[in-house]
Amino acid sequence: MTNEELPILFRNDPYAKHYGNQYIKKMKYLEEVVTSYETGETNFLVLNFEGGLGKSFHLLKVLNQYLSDPTWQRNVLVVKKFKAEIDRAVDYLSGQGQWSVLGITADNWTGDWARKAGELQNIRVLFITHDRYMKLCLNEKERHYFTENRHVLVIDEKVTFPIYTFKNSLYNSVRGAFNRSIQEVFDRVCEPLRDWLDKFQDSKNQCFQVRAKFKPEIVTQFKSIVEANWSSTPKKMWEDVDYFIKGLDVWYGTVCVYNAGNISGVHPLHRHWGLATNLILDASASIDGVYKMNPRKFQIMNQGLVIDHEKCKFNVYKFNTSKSNIQRNEAELFPEIARKIKETLQPHEKLLIICHKNYAAKLCAHLAAEEIEDVLLHEKDVEYSGQQVVINWYGNIVGKNDYSKFQKCWLIGTPNLPFEQYLVHYQQYSFTGLGRKGMTLRNGRFANKKYKTVQVGYIAAEMYQALKRIQRVVEPEGEFNIVSNDPEVVKLVLHRFKNVVHREEFEFGFKERQEAEKDENRNRRVIELAKYFESLQKGVYSKREIREAVGIDQAHFSDYLKNERIVRLVQNKVITMTYRSIERL
Repeated sequence: MTNEELPILFRNDPYAKHYGNQYIKKMKYLEEVVTSYETGETNFLVLNFEGGLGKSFHLLKVLNQYLSDPTWQRNVLVVKKFKAEIDRAVDYLSGQGQWSVLGITADNWTGDWARKAGELQNIRVLFITHDRYMKLCLNEKERHYFTENRHVLVIDEKVTFPIYTFKNSLYNSVRGAFNRSIQEVFDRVCEPLRDWLDKFQDSKNQCFQVRAKFKPEIVTQFKSIVEANWSSTPKKMWEDVDYFIKGLDVWYGTVCVYNAGNISGVHPLHRHWGLATNLILDASASIDGVYKMNPRKFQIMNQGLVIDHEKCKFNVYKFNTSKSNIQRNEAELFPEIARKIKETLQPHEKLLIICHKNYAAKLCAHLAAEEIEDVLLHEKDVEYSGQQVVINWYGNIVGKNDYSKFQKCWLIGTPNLPFEQYLVHYQQYSFTGLGRKGMTLRNGRFANKKYKTVQVGYIAAEMYQALKRIQRVVEPEGEFNIVSNDPEVVKLVLHRFKNVVHREEFEFGFKERQEAEKDENRNRRVIELAKYFESLQKGVYSKREIREAVGIDQAHFSDYLKNERIVRLVQNKVITMTYRSIERL
């Protein structure tokens, strides 16, 4: 369509010119929902416009048009992931002559608008971050200032509520921040949680519900002591201590979930709150399983696909990308990927690599060995400044558009969560407990169908969002390299790309290391454990004490105790074992 043939709101829109009514109808539906729909305060429409379609910018154009219409009286609250996005949105609308627009960020809230919060109701369009939206879940009084005289809520991208996890490493870290007198109270606070860790230490491939009983007066006393002694807490420990304090309300206030030494939960007030009309814009909504757990509250409105990927290449490298398998094979995997990048990356092309954060520096070193040195490790607060190669990681990419014109992408690593966190997500979105549903794990997947939907959907959604960071253009011609041996996940991901016609599967040129190295390491640890038992003085020792002394994690300790070498120590009356302790005879 020519520019003159387009509706006024779509003129100079490259997607409207290229895709015509197919695109225009979808954006008009967005306009209709924002300007005239009613969902009710407790319900949300979830629109899965594909990534890179320009829905966020089109929303701004819609708001600009309707703010100029004196007959349209709706006031809007828009929730965006990053402060920079808020700044750009406010600048655009202000540049169009809209004066009743405001972005609330950490920069202007505490010292300015917090003192005159009652005036927010007079602002037609208000922008806040995901982080503030979550904080307002916990503060009803303050939330009232943001919702009063406001009709429409638009959440741009899925809000990821924090999950709080208690584990022994957190216990040890936070305990080390306190002096001995505070440690005594701290230990009393943690004792019920550590008892749960001990209770399940022999359980593998299974999750359990945790209802920790506690004495409220002890927790209250501990919080008061920490607050009174905050200035003496080492500054480098502030973040961990603050996390622990917030976590207490979760671990002792909700039904949590245990797996492999973790007790995890979410704050009971961290729920989606809304206005008269509520809208979530989430490109991966149709594959992310959480919305399907509560279809009454979250109604997914499938928008179909517009952008044609016929000119793109999709290469799938069959390889198990769990963290443990990457660690076993990194000596061969990373150099081979670096060589492939060296062979195919052209001087005019830019490449995005997405991996687990702890492997980013290693990948950078292997690229340097191939004389690829124009590389950026894109930390959260670092600005992109034109590097040819950018390495980023899951949890740090959604909503970022720095790579929109990049030609190539490598996806290395599966964005797995600790198993119990999938169940926490299920609880949060379904508004139901886990009940008596089986929480058994088989080959890394939940046996229960609903839990598996949440698990697989989360992984696929994260991978899709990662791939869609590049080639956010009208006619993409990019190369997408996916390292994965999970056909179910790959199918879900590629299903969100229209016209995937150039797809090939490959295998790497090295033999994948499997369990031999793992067995060798386990045998070494068994020998170390046996020698440790033999070195002990006669007496009774807690299993926890021994486990921590030899550095074996709780989830695997029981397996070591069943090893033939340790069993012989029992038979030879070197040691004897009970449920919670081991005695050196």
